[in-house]
Amino acid sequence: MCNVLRIFPVFYFLLLTIYIFSSLEAQKVAQVSEIQFNQKIMEKETQRKISEIEDLTHLAKMKASTDAIAYQAMKEAEANQLKLTPEYLELKRIEALAATTKVYYGPSIPQMVFDSFKSTKTTSEEEET
Repeated sequence: MCNVLRIFPVFYFLLLTIYIFSSLEAQKVAQVSEIQFNQKIMEKETQRKISEIEDLTHLAKMKASTDAIAYQAMKEAEANQLKLTPEYLELKRIEALAATTKVYYGPSIPQMVFDSFKSTKTTSEEEET
């Protein structure tokens, strides 16, 4: 019995040491797991923020492009409105007639030319009213 009483405190000390060591090891594992979990959360939040910034940048570029196209179309419409006066359109009509000149042979050429001018004037006068 004496040997048992001597071994018992040593055995008890060993068990206590193992328990403390395993408890510390468990705490260490838990802390490492918590740190890794927090790192993953931070990585996901960073990726989300980067994605938001990229989306906002893309949206701003698309809006600027759309605004530029709309502005260009507006300015072209204004320029066309100033450019397309009745005198300018008449000039273009005459230039188009001159560019598509046809040669006619025969005795009624002067009458044909006057008839074409009369028909275009009457149609343009009807459009104005």
